[in-house]
Amino acid sequence: MLGTSGTISWRRGACNTNGDMLIWGRTGAGRSWLGSLLASTPVVLAPLASITTFTALHAFGGSFSAYSAAVAEEGFWTVCMKYGPQLTWEGVAAVAYWVAFQALLSLYLPGDIRKGQVTPAGHALTYKLNGLSSWILTHLVYFGLSWLGVIDPAFIAKNWSSLIAAMNLAGLLSPALAFVKAYLSPTHPDDRKFSNSSIYDFYMGIELNPRIGPDFDLKLFGNGHLGMMVWTFIDYSFIAYQYQTRNGHIEPALILLTILQVLYVGDFFINEEWYLGTIDIAHDHYGFYLAWGCFCFLPTTYTIQAQYLGMFPPSRAASSNVYLAVVFLLGLTGYILFRSINDQRHHARLLGEKCRIWGKPAEFIKAEYTTTDGERRQSLLLCSGWWGMSRHANYTADLLLSYCSCALVGTTKVVVWTYAIWMTICLVHRCIRDENRLSAKYGPAWEEYCRRVPWRFLPAVEKISSTVRQFYSQEKAYRVYHGSSNSTRPSHDATKENIVDISMLNNVVKVDVQKRIALVEPNVPMDKLVEATLPFGLVPPVVMEFPGITVGGGFSGTSGESSSFRHGFFDETVEGVEIVLGNGDVVRAGRSGGDANKEDLFHGAASAVGTLGIVTLVELRLVEAREFVKVTYRRVGSVRDAVAEIHKLAGADSPDVDYIDGILYSKGHGVVVTGQLVDTKPEEYPIRTFSHPWDQWYYMHVQDTTGQLADGETVVEYVPLGEYLFRYDRGGFWVGRQGYTYFKDYIPFTRFCRWLLDDYSHTRTLYHALHASGVASQFVVQDLALPYNAAEDFVDWVDQELGIWPLWLCPLRGGYPLPTFHPVTESQNGEETVSQPMLNIGVWGWGPADRTTFLAKNRALEAKLVELRGRKWLYAHTYYTEDEFWGEYGHRETYDRLRKKYFAGTLPSVYDKVKPKPAKSQDKGLKKTQPSQSSWGAGSRRDYSSWLSAWPVGGLYGMVRATLSGDIKLHRRAKWRYRGE
Repeated sequence: MLGTSGTISWRRGACNTNGDMLIWGRTGAGRSWLGSLLASTPVVLAPLASITTFTALHAFGGSFSAYSAAVAEEGFWTVCMKYGPQLTWEGVAAVAYWVAFQALLSLYLPGDIRKGQVTPAGHALTYKLNGLSSWILTHLVYFGLSWLGVIDPAFIAKNWSSLIAAMNLAGLLSPALAFVKAYLSPTHPDDRKFSNSSIYDFYMGIELNPRIGPDFDLKLFGNGHLGMMVWTFIDYSFIAYQYQTRNGHIEPALILLTILQVLYVGDFFINEEWYLGTIDIAHDHYGFYLAWGCFCFLPTTYTIQAQYLGMFPPSRAASSNVYLAVVFLLGLTGYILFRSINDQRHHARLLGEKCRIWGKPAEFIKAEYTTTDGERRQSLLLCSGWWGMSRHANYTADLLLSYCSCALVGTTKVVVWTYAIWMTICLVHRCIRDENRLSAKYGPAWEEYCRRVPWRFLPAVEKISSTVRQFYSQEKAYRVYHGSSNSTRPSHDATKENIVDISMLNNVVKVDVQKRIALVEPNVPMDKLVEATLPFGLVPPVVMEFPGITVGGGFSGTSGESSSFRHGFFDETVEGVEIVLGNGDVVRAGRSGGDANKEDLFHGAASAVGTLGIVTLVELRLVEAREFVKVTYRRVGSVRDAVAEIHKLAGADSPDVDYIDGILYSKGHGVVVTGQLVDTKPEEYPIRTFSHPWDQWYYMHVQDTTGQLADGETVVEYVPLGEYLFRYDRGGFWVGRQGYTYFKDYIPFTRFCRWLLDDYSHTRTLYHALHASGVASQFVVQDLALPYNAAEDFVDWVDQELGIWPLWLCPLRGGYPLPTFHPVTESQNGEETVSQPMLNIGVWGWGPADRTTFLAKNRALEAKLVELRGRKWLYAHTYYTEDEFWGEYGHRETYDRLRKKYFAGTLPSVYDKVKPKPAKSQDKGLKKTQPSQSSWGAGSRRDYSSWLSAWPVGGLYGMVRATLSGDIKLHRRAKWRYRGE
């Protein structure tokens, strides 16, 4: 967290990538015919839904199934006419009287004058706030006239059918009048938004704050005086109805429900000024969406629980005093939280930087924005108290209160839970709308706020800890769902019942410029991490070449990249982690500090593929970034020369070399690539990029650039830093080339086809396609680490036995503390046993089509590694038996002691995660020549003998799954891509 006196102020000069001024407010962009059609559906479906709910509740005992059966037998319109709401003059008159009475109160009762938020056009509107006095006076009139016998207190309940019909009518007429007013007599013409669709404009509204006269605001009146005001009176009416029809008896559940809802509504009017800053008033335009919601949806849906309890006998649960007390107290807790949360925000708005929360000075982020009149304005984003724990803490409390209100009814009938279901959908949708709007309004300041406060509703770590603690108490094994994977290993079976979901941990929490530290959640991918640090002139020391590889994967797995000759594996750049232990405890483990800092857990968890606990936060070192990488390609004429050159460069540790890797295209054509971070480039050098659709894939560019060079000759290029870091993304090194091989000559491997299919050429989509199609089971996808003196022998073996080219070379720093699951070989450093410098060799290409041969070759590869004192990365397929695995990776006793010490018995072990999965009838995508013994290709839930595995259906299915993944266009929005000067 930033210090209490330290705030980050973002200048909202606010330009997009084209240099255009960003202006905040609802878009006025044109709508497609499809968007217009979709906008028209709620106008029709919303009234039908209210009719359906009324009919199911009042004519079929609250049973949607009984209602559906009647519709199936008699037809929808017949059921509607027979049982649905009936429009009568009495109902229309009652609604008209209600609107007129509330309008008079709004106009003539005194009230405080308060300013609302500034509109996008720069208008600072004032509002007369007399909702509380109107609510109190309406109560006095209602109870007084009921006491005198002038009105029946159960009038609403007895005439509910005609009132619902009249409210639907009013909900249609009001936005229609507002639509016409927007054209003929707009209040603020510059705050209107038009699209090319009248249907969409009717639905979403044109005017932001339509008014009659200078002060009568239709939005505040509609939602406050009409919608919220009538809520409690509907509850009272059904209490009176029950009292009249059940001989003076009133259910305790109905009384408790009404108390909760009176508290909620009363709170709304007591704190009416707060409402002026909500999305309803400050952002939503006044159309059908708001008008029908206030006139009809709120009164009919939010009161369903009272309607049900007023008409039907209570359930067994609702008759239990203990049950009612527990649910009521939970609901009361929800209300108290709701009020506390909103009070903190309100006080922060009033007092600004003088505000104190929980006894401490409040922390803020200063954010500037521009309104359409060109004026620059400032807001404070609160990062303290409840608002430092969750960006939408008020929504969490609101949901707790709504679910408890429904639970008081004590039934599982869906109709009773409509209110809570709607609130969930509504608030999640509002959360998304809020964040999109605030991101557009505040830009980088909002991004910083999201890093400071990463959770939307509930603090995720507490939820994860609770789930793990539950599994631990039940002694139940579980697996962890991350949301994405860059492993080519098949996943093992897991069910929804034994999954711990940590996919929400995907935020860069903080970038500390002075300390050069980033606090990062585990599911943050490399591209998002780089995009968060580059604006501060910083970059992680080790950045995995694939944008989708995550921080957690880098720490818990093995990641050695072109900077690893200096900085080591990715986890060697990590200073500490927050980790949920197997018993649910949340602890910190650090690189140093001994037992007090759980140093043994830190080093054990690094490379243990998530088997000692669940990492929830990573403290990562950063280094200074530069604008370009000066890339030098050196042609070498043999494998021996390539290995020797890389070994020499890595050992020299020259300050002029920040990155080293190499590509072997054949035994006679190799390229050693070095990179130096620089801030400028000579004018005669063009800027080289690799991320755009028409750019050449990086490995092909290097091959073409060095193809005519003599041995030892070099070529220099200048590449923007982001383009260099993710240079292998398009084509996935060269694995993407095999997709064209798969489709044979039907999709030629031409530059035009690569441009046309560029979305499918990035590593995120390649992974989706690889797994979905079953092609992963036909690939040798292995990273191996070997001592330098064994590298040439291993390349010769790969050439002879597998025939796979190109090969990737990447030097790895030695000195890593042992034991570890990293692919390293021991050496002595005085009395300490550490790893020796190694050379990573990437072997990626088609394997033999015959299954038996494929298995034999992979087993032979593992045996060759043992012979040459090498190891393989554990992200890929493994074929070891359990004894072979522990014989190769060792330290089982040390590892088991750590698992016992930190309660990891309910997590799978390393071998459990990497072992071959028992195969089904056959392995997908390969020719079966004998009964399956291992599952080197298993892992899909589908039967491998299904038609989806057949060529070319498997490949096409993989492309479809990649398209549907949601990742396919992420690269287009990447901020690290170079887009010109």
